[in-house]
Amino acid sequence: FLVDGPRVQLEGHLARAVYFAIPAKEDAEGLAQMFQVFKKFNPAWERVCTILVDPHFLPLPTLAMEFPAAEVLLSAFHICKFLQGKFYQLSLEQPVERVLLSALQSTMCSATAGNLRKLYTLLSSCIP
Repeated sequence: FLVDGPRVQLEGHLARAVYFAIPAKEDAEGLAQMFQVFKKFNPAWERVCTILVDPHFLPLPTLAMEFPAAEVLLSAFHICKFLQGKFYQLSLEQPVERVLLSALQSTMCSATAGNLRKLYTLLSSCIP
């Protein structure tokens, strides 16, 4: 995790990392320790309302216990990378792969209900 402080004045959309932590072990105990350190450095931790995770993140109960008010969501970035990998694994014809990747990119740039429906329809028709 990264922690930024209110006294750090930066211009634009920049943030300064004032603390950086990576758990030695990514098990429930290691993550719980890391979250405790995060809470110590961030007195406003109770206001964390959303946590983004990758599709392979397993210790969800630890997150729920440490951040009971936060909603845990799949990261759009990781979903996109996962789908791209699946497209490549399928060894689709180049034109089909290009159309799917383009539709995925459009949907990620503007994830409207209409674009999501279009992507779903395209995936349903192109992937066996």
